Amino acid sequence: MIAFTSCATLVNRPTTDVKIISKTGSVKFFINKDTSTWYTPKTLAIERSKNDLLITAKNDTIQKVFSIKSKLSIAFLLGNIFSGGIAGYAIDLYSPKRFTYPSEISIDFNKNSYSIRKTLLNPQKGLLNLSLSIPEGNLFYMRREKGYGSFAGFLGLTGGVQYYISNKHSIDLNSGIAIDNLIPVPAAVDRFGPYATSSVFFVAAKFGSNYKMIHYAAGFQFNRSFYNSYNIPASRGTNDSSFSINQNSAGLALSTYCRFSKTFSIGVNYNPSLVAWENKKANFRYSHLVFLDLLFQFEVCRPEKKKIK
Repeated sequence: MIAFTSCATLVNRPTTDVKIISKTGSVKFFINKDTSTWYTPKTLAIERSKNDLLITAKNDTIQKVFSIKSKLSIAFLLGNIFSGGIAGYAIDLYSPKRFTYPSEISIDFNKNSYSIRKTLLNPQKGLLNLSLSIPEGNLFYMRREKGYGSFAGFLGLTGGVQYYISNKHSIDLNSGIAIDNLIPVPAAVDRFGPYATSSVFFVAAKFGSNYKMIHYAAGFQFNRSFYNSYNIPASRGTNDSSFSINQNSAGLALSTYCRFSKTFSIGVNYNPSLVAWENKKANFRYSHLVFLDLLFQFEVCRPEKKKIK
């Protein structure tokens, strides 16, 4: 059984990127109580907090303060539904990582007002992301006791890295496991009588690209499938019977994700296998793994980035 604790605490960085621009030309400003000064437009890494974000802008001898409220992050609101559940929400309630700020703030010095716009910061060459995702809706077509067959279920866990070789294109490496849990949340289930379980462990390398909110990628994958069948007697004194078969396969890896925030995306992965190794021989055998994926990404390295408290 796979168990998770909290989502925002696990996947959110301590900081969030905020771009600050001005509608009245470049102005000088500083953040909260930090003494470092900047000029708009500027993107800064702001420490997450439940407190308001204070932007103090200066123009000649006039100084104005803009107060921007923090809000709960997507990872906290949606991620815990599929991972930590009530326990995840309870843990995140004590973590400042559950908060975020608008990704773009436009200040109007003359009118003493500001506006916010939801933006997804564009990737750039040299950006390195770590990812953690939860397969929620898995479709298998794989080797079983007699021939091949289809199976379905929920849950799994994958992780990986993403490195941008240009401002648009990336190399995506990930590995993980998808299982056929009966329900989309971790839970123990007692079974009796005949039943079967299936799971697939995979490693994939893909070339990715971005188009607006969409990230799509294609490459190759290697996987090992696990099929187990059981016949558990309902009463004691009767021997149970079981059968298992494992198979190595390789083929293509295709994926498309839609990004809803800087850290959260939902996507579909299609991993068709065309070659399988049976009795130490490679043969043409079609199988596949298709899954809906809840993806959380956080930056490890972005060029020319400075943390502001």
